[in-house]
Amino acid sequence: MVKQIVILLVLMGVAGAFGYYFAPGKVETKTVEIVKEVEKIKFQENKHINTRIVETIWPDGRTTKETFIVDNSVIFLDRETEIEKIKESLKIITTEKPMNKVSVSTNIVGKDRIADVYQVNYERRIMGPVFLGVYGRTDKEFGAGVGIEF
Repeated sequence: MVKQIVILLVLMGVAGAFGYYFAPGKVETKTVEIVKEVEKIKFQENKHINTRIVETIWPDGRTTKETFIVDNSVIFLDRETEIEKIKESLKIITTEKPMNKVSVSTNIVGKDRIADVYQVNYERRIMGPVFLGVYGRTDKEFGAGVGIEF
């Protein structure tokens, strides 16, 4: 009778652990806003170059040529600034690591086996992958332990 109750409790514990393990993860949505500033510069150049050639004939018969170049070019600078705001949504699915662990065990074979000895372990995550736990057995042995998850 005791053995059947222990087996039933172990099966219930295993079923609960599988349910907890396969439960859907926590969905976290993060919205990120990106501000993008674009500056456009346009150059426009109007070329107005006037060339004037003056030819002078003097009374003594000599000729002189003078060239006058007048640059009336204008450069237009046009600046335009655009600001784009982009919103991105990012979904992160995480599962939280279990904080508690309970296990039940018994001896199966052995030369010194006189009676069935059952053991119950309880462990609690205390920091990162480090667990602190206690155990108790049916032969009235109790203890504590430290474990690490990897």
